[in-house]
Amino acid sequence: MKCEPVAIVGYGVLYPPNANSADVFWENIKSGVAGIREVTDDVWSKESYFDSDEQREDKTYCKESAYLDKNIELDSYFASFKLEKQKLTQLNRTQKMVLFTILQALEKGGLTLKDISKSNLIIGNMLGDLDICDYFLSVYGEKYFKLLEQELALPADDNSKLKAAFVKKLKQKFGTFNSDNDLFPSKLVTDLSELLALAENSFIVDGACAGSLLAVEEGIKLLHSNEADLCIVTGVLGNMGVTGNVAFSKIGGLSHTKSKPLDRSNDGLTPGEGAGTIVIKRLSQAKKDGNKILGVISGSGVASDGSGQSIYAPSTSGQYLAMKKSLVRAGLKMNEIDYVEMHATGTPVGDLVELESLVKLCQEVEMTRKLRIGSVKSQIGHSFSAAGMANLIKVLKAMEHGQFPPTHHFTEFSNQAKALARDYLEVNTKLIPWETKAGVPKRALVNAFGFGGINGNLLVEEYLPAYHDKKLASCSNEKKTYEFAITGVGSFDSTYHSYAHRKEHKTDQNFNFPFIKYKIPPKILNKIDYAQQIALIAATEAIENGLAKTEDKTKVGVYVGSNMGLQNAYYTDLRIRTTEYTNIMQQLLGTQASAKLAKVEQVFKQNFEAVKEDTLPGFMDNIVASRVSNYHNLQGSNAVYDRGPQSFEVALNQALLSLINDENDVVIVGGVNGNSMKEYGELLKTTSMATKTGAYFFVIKKVTAVSPTSKVLGKFSKQIGKKIKITAENATYAGASGALTFLEKLERDESLVVVSADAEVSELAIFTTSKQRLCELSVEELLKASVNSSFDPEAEIAIVYRDETELVKKLRLVRSVFNNGENG
Repeated sequence: MKCEPVAIVGYGVLYPPNANSADVFWENIKSGVAGIREVTDDVWSKESYFDSDEQREDKTYCKESAYLDKNIELDSYFASFKLEKQKLTQLNRTQKMVLFTILQALEKGGLTLKDISKSNLIIGNMLGDLDICDYFLSVYGEKYFKLLEQELALPADDNSKLKAAFVKKLKQKFGTFNSDNDLFPSKLVTDLSELLALAENSFIVDGACAGSLLAVEEGIKLLHSNEADLCIVTGVLGNMGVTGNVAFSKIGGLSHTKSKPLDRSNDGLTPGEGAGTIVIKRLSQAKKDGNKILGVISGSGVASDGSGQSIYAPSTSGQYLAMKKSLVRAGLKMNEIDYVEMHATGTPVGDLVELESLVKLCQEVEMTRKLRIGSVKSQIGHSFSAAGMANLIKVLKAMEHGQFPPTHHFTEFSNQAKALARDYLEVNTKLIPWETKAGVPKRALVNAFGFGGINGNLLVEEYLPAYHDKKLASCSNEKKTYEFAITGVGSFDSTYHSYAHRKEHKTDQNFNFPFIKYKIPPKILNKIDYAQQIALIAATEAIENGLAKTEDKTKVGVYVGSNMGLQNAYYTDLRIRTTEYTNIMQQLLGTQASAKLAKVEQVFKQNFEAVKEDTLPGFMDNIVASRVSNYHNLQGSNAVYDRGPQSFEVALNQALLSLINDENDVVIVGGVNGNSMKEYGELLKTTSMATKTGAYFFVIKKVTAVSPTSKVLGKFSKQIGKKIKITAENATYAGASGALTFLEKLERDESLVVVSADAEVSELAIFTTSKQRLCELSVEELLKASVNSSFDPEAEIAIVYRDETELVKKLRLVRSVFNNGENG
């Protein structure tokens, strides 16, 4: 990666219980204000979902949560900005949380809405908003009522009246859904982009609990490649529905009381919500623009655990590698770090593994002092995709005030942790001065580690002009074109169950998941979402045909474009929340119907898989990518990217940037849609046909990295500063549509470029190995190539142009080259 540091020029927060500004957040951290409390009915009903018996079906044993005070008013804050009122009223809760922190970040940085026009918004998010789950619960109410109708056997008139009353109660509880298409998770970014006039290629990245820091990493790549001058990066979790809580409880991951990170009495995490936003620029650009620099990101690192005991067991390998990458990119060693804000959620195994990862880094440099560490989750709980941003902004405020932040509710390490930490680590429990040598900035590592084995880290420094000017002087900022090779392809859809069959036009009738090959027991297969299954199959085909066994697997990343919201997630929510129907009918029919209602509830639940230990990883979006990394022991980045039909386009662009900046040597890029729910298809407005399921994957590397013996299926190019654009020829496959178009271009041996009217974006052209791309060559280079006959005489030339005038001009220049200087 290019060495130029990144400046943080604004930030905003919204964390439990009442931190509606960074200043309040810091005061809470200092004084130990607790955001973790017993849930109220506004969060979810303890009567319906809590049971101390951990084995109770569809119940959770954890009734503590970290949630925002009801009196935090977001709408009144928006009123001070000139934003379209009608669009504001249509925002869901998660969108409002993001918008609140964005506007707060602008105020903190002295920026205006005009300053961020056309900039990129990157959001780290998981689980979307509760709205779409409520929508499906409302729709499926009709199916529940049909079962109830059979059980009650009421007269037609009484039945009709009861149904009307039931539908009315559903609407009262869940609201009405007039703008169905706004329910998709991708609307979190697209609606806000439209409202704030941001770049059309803004996107969501899902790396589970590492989402915040993955989003920062993706923003840094856009800045370093000159595809953006300013990025707004947010981590958010606004979905506090009970389903995630129940699913986490079935793997024993939740605390029975309150989260106590790193402490000997820790027994699990406490769920939380929140949002945090930073505004970032290249340091040179921030200085040029006269921005107030609130902190500097000197290094960043993302890495996967690779193969492990299970898909959700943490590992030191990926954590260590992520932190090591940050240190190397910053040109620093562990003994130059003052503090680490840990991921530390309060799970005994997770906390211990993270301590092991840190100790390994300390031992490498023979640390002679204790490194201070801490975790804010003892106060605000674990806000999952928003957790990393809370960690980062906590560190920025600590640097601003020159004080090491305290970790509350810590007494001492467990015996095992004591033996491990020894002379290397100590939890900072008091507010004490943060002092450094003259001319040396305060430095901290910030961790966020995701479920499924994806890890993010940032190396953050206090901004010191003289020190950082010296760093800037050694940076280079190249602008060039890179050529990429496709070395492997894999696919799976309802017509062809492999790319090999696709090439032979061999249709497949029945699909049986090869569970023996992937070592997935048949009894848990139904708990693994279909999108995860077909992604693993298609990616494996591409990898087996296109990834050399000698590749350094620490530098192989997995990038998946997909519409977030897996079918199994919605089915699990429907199963757990069936009790909502029963509660409504109990109000209408009274206690005399309790036995019949209980029977109907159990029959309805049988439509969906029981919630067990393997349910949670089976319905999480990011696991679509994580299963590929886990099975193939790949340790580069892995994540899912969502921007609706453009999801694959985004994933491909970010993957190529990771090759350009040498983060990865090889990328596995795919597009996946596994959701075949009729109701999901209706939301996509595909009324003429059902949404199709499919997965299409490609192994890609730089042409210069391809060995002479490797088989190359096709080539294409990308110019620094310009984003890849793929117009999906058929959006039937939702987020996988662009991947299918990419595959079809490769199959058709397309060599002509269709150019967008946007001068910053060019349509993608793929050339097979028999063709040579010339469209990025200058006229002088074309002349030299033609004189030396150094290109394939069958090659076709693609011309990039903005308008007809430029096209005519370039055509004349090209003709003059091939006519020995004579204009034609």
